[in-house]
Amino acid sequence: MKTRSLRWGLALLAPLSLIAACGDDEDPPEGAATTVEGGTDTTGGGGEAVALDLTLGAPADCPENPFCIPGLIENYGIDLSDGFQALEGEAISASLAAGEIDVALLFSTDPQIVANDFVVLEDDQGMFSADNIVPALTTELSEVEGVSDILDALSATLTTDNVTAMNARFVIDVEDADVIAGDFITENAADACAGEAPADAPAVVVGAQDFPESAILAELYAQCLTAAGFDATTQALGGFRDLELAAFESGDINLAPEYAASMLEFINEDETEATADAAETTELLNGRLADLGLVALTPSDAVDTNSFVVSSAAAEENGWVTISDLKG
Repeated sequence: MKTRSLRWGLALLAPLSLIAACGDDEDPPEGAATTVEGGTDTTGGGGEAVALDLTLGAPADCPENPFCIPGLIENYGIDLSDGFQALEGEAISASLAAGEIDVALLFSTDPQIVANDFVVLEDDQGMFSADNIVPALTTELSEVEGVSDILDALSATLTTDNVTAMNARFVIDVEDADVIAGDFITENAADACAGEAPADAPAVVVGAQDFPESAILAELYAQCLTAAGFDATTQALGGFRDLELAAFESGDINLAPEYAASMLEFINEDETEATADAAETTELLNGRLADLGLVALTPSDAVDTNSFVVSSAAAEENGWVTISDLKG
């Protein structure tokens, strides 16, 4: 599952799945590039991988992590091992902005993407699992008239770009989550939040994990439901998914913004069920949530996952739109 205790560059690589162990010491690992006569790089039986003359900035575990260098080799036939630079935290985006690296590994909603006009390369081969933003709530609350419809309509207004922009306002412009959420609803989701709560509707308490994006999304859910006449508030959890699930179980919260693939792999203890398809992953998640008395609604188009990012100048110069385009 994705680690969210250290956001946006501090702990990017927490695997949703593991690639099988390699062969013996005498054979190159499957997917690893080996140079042959004429300069063509091929894998040890796993297809072709091209060693590119590009520098990649990412956390130190990138050479072993299946969602970094091994994933690029396995899924794209691209090997960036020779140009890898181990970087942490804000140094990753700062190095990309300064032109010191060609490719960076960042979360897809990192506010530095907006601040520096970076380009997120499309994962055209489905390397990353579907970490789409999705409301998670108690089954009881989901059955209250209007709640699921309103939250689904709100989710339909969310995109990776507009969530990234909201994150930038919080982190870079130092604005409050409630102000950011209110502005978003006014500008993008007023119709989605229209409605009339039943007279006997229960109070809604939206849990927020301890990172900016979760705080913003929790405010969005609460303010949207409030606009529709529900008694909705937010509650800071002071931690992450383990505390969120405990708060659901104790009844302290009954709604929270979640991430389909990460929540699935947390609950199933990394059985690697998540796929690159948001609907399929959410269906699998609901199979796990049912035993907890919870349900995930329709996933939004907004995705917060590991991503490979380049400068806008490099993207324009080289025609880079997808990860596959890095091959040239």
